[in-house]
Amino acid sequence: MSKKLYAVLTGDVVRSSKLTSAELDRLFEALAEAVREAGGWDASLEHTQFYRYRGDGWQLVLREPRWALRLCLFLRASLKAADPQFATRIAVGIGGVDHLDETNLAASSGEAFELSGQLLEGMSSSRTLAVALGSGAPTKIALLTSVFVLCDTISQSWSHLQAVVLRYGLKPEAPHQSAIAKLLEPPITQSAVAQRLSGGNSEALIQAITHSEALLARSAPPPKRETR
Repeated sequence: MSKKLYAVLTGDVVRSSKLTSAELDRLFEALAEAVREAGGWDASLEHTQFYRYRGDGWQLVLREPRWALRLCLFLRASLKAADPQFATRIAVGIGGVDHLDETNLAASSGEAFELSGQLLEGMSSSRTLAVALGSGAPTKIALLTSVFVLCDTISQSWSHLQAVVLRYGLKPEAPHQSAIAKLLEPPITQSAVAQRLSGGNSEALIQAITHSEALLARSAPPPKRETR
């Protein structure tokens, strides 16, 4: 029987040495708030815990890996929307977990944790978002590595104004453009929202997210059958 897959997201702050301690605290507050907001997307995300460690590092675990790419991009948009200089690298490890201690992730272990940590340590200077797939992950989702590279390249070029709009447009049940326009402070026009979404390549990103979610949802192990 296939082993249950988890997604472990491990990250660190880009150019953290150039931020003051107050700015760094504000960045982590923006990340934590984005994770809390994402908790309303689905029951599997409701109790997702965000942990800060080693000064400029952080980590979280997703019980449903299908949310990984959407959450990564939502976190990135939320940071840039909060402050144009805020950015984080994110390494996603998708695999099994041997022990999960949600009160202390440092005490947790398993393939997903190892993959995520190793990926972040070995990430090239040009990359800020990547995924590594474990031995238990179906070969059919191997193309996700390329999808993450493309989404990384696109999202690295977002402007602050685009990110402000994209943090709404990337949600699973995104508001209509006219509603997004009214949510902003100060409000803008619907056409301005459309322009910023287009400039941020939201249509391509949503297609990539939808495809990755479908692949990972199909790769989940089937429920246990009762033996007779």
